[in-house]
Amino acid sequence: MSPTEQSARRNSDDTVLHGAEPEQSRCPGASPGAALAGGDISNTPPPSSKWVAAEDWMDIAFYVDWHADKWEALTKRLDECKTYAAMKDAPEEVTGWFAKGTRIEVDPTGARSGKGKKGIYCAWKFTWADALCFRIVNRSRIHETMPNVFVTVDGTACLTKNATDWYQDAKRLIEILGGVIRQDKLSRVDICLDMPHVPIDELVSCFDEGRYICRANAIGKLESNGKTIYFGESPIKARIYDKLREVQKKADPIKTLAMQLWRWRGSGFPDAATRVEFQIRREGLKTRGIDSVQDYLDRRASLVKYLTKEWLRLTLDHVDKENKNQSKARTLPLWQDVSDRLVEWGNSADAPLDPLPKGRADVSQLCKQGLGVFRAAARFQGKEDLTDDELLEYATERLIKMLACTKAQCER
Repeated sequence: MSPTEQSARRNSDDTVLHGAEPEQSRCPGASPGAALAGGDISNTPPPSSKWVAAEDWMDIAFYVDWHADKWEALTKRLDECKTYAAMKDAPEEVTGWFAKGTRIEVDPTGARSGKGKKGIYCAWKFTWADALCFRIVNRSRIHETMPNVFVTVDGTACLTKNATDWYQDAKRLIEILGGVIRQDKLSRVDICLDMPHVPIDELVSCFDEGRYICRANAIGKLESNGKTIYFGESPIKARIYDKLREVQKKADPIKTLAMQLWRWRGSGFPDAATRVEFQIRREGLKTRGIDSVQDYLDRRASLVKYLTKEWLRLTLDHVDKENKNQSKARTLPLWQDVSDRLVEWGNSADAPLDPLPKGRADVSQLCKQGLGVFRAAARFQGKEDLTDDELLEYATERLIKMLACTKAQCER
């Protein structure tokens, strides 16, 4: 009996977070546990549609309070598995464990979530169900502005099941491990539309001939894995590319089979396949009223409508950019079909995309910044290594002069 069959047999005698796992619900080649959530287990639309819209990536930050006794047991177990995972040829029995029949595999090192000064170090990193990547901060209680659990649903996981179903699985696993989720924030979402039997040529021609309207300035074309045209950069960017050529070149048998069954809806390779893909990061989401995963689901149709009608639009006519008559250019029929299919898939009421209100200012941090500015100004004037009293005297003198100048200007 193969390892996969053994796992399936074991899971039939256990529950996988949400009851027993039905064998027919799993994409061939996916690991056991790849279809845990209820509802539709794939990203496929109704059978009448030939194009498949789906999320292709999700980064979610959770604010979690951990039960004290379970936190102690969890961190001890994670530390033990992490230590063994760093050893060469360590058996898998000591590098992870099964949570409700589905394996947790612990990495030998921690990881950072986020970039630059806003990045947070996570002491533990593990993969669950060969699909979800968890990073956990060594902090058992929530912080007002800093999450302590990060989950990534990558493109491979999204091929076997809806990203939003994986999100539900992630919440259930956190609860099983002893966490109480207070809130979540969506950090990134990628949205794609796979179009089997649609060549990319017509869309590339629009790009080559300048028949497009885009709010971003960064644009370009690549031809490494087939033709790719791209628009924008973080926090919002779009790619339109030859997905068939990419899949054939990478030749990953599991991903290839998943694409054929779940996205191209048939056996073998289609004669052509194009993908339209949007990536929206945290700042792009916040400025459109999206904070949590639920906010995203409530506004998904409005978001893709904005992306395909206002942020980027491919046109049938020449675009008169010099005279600012861009709105007169008719939309390319193929692009209109792209927009309509994504809005249909969005499946949410028309909702406003008003920016989120700005958070409360951190007064202490602003004061620290002001102090640093005065210290830098003093150094610039040759006043190095001032004591606290000397810095206070210097700052007071400068502030009095600045206020006097401001008052004089107002009286003029």
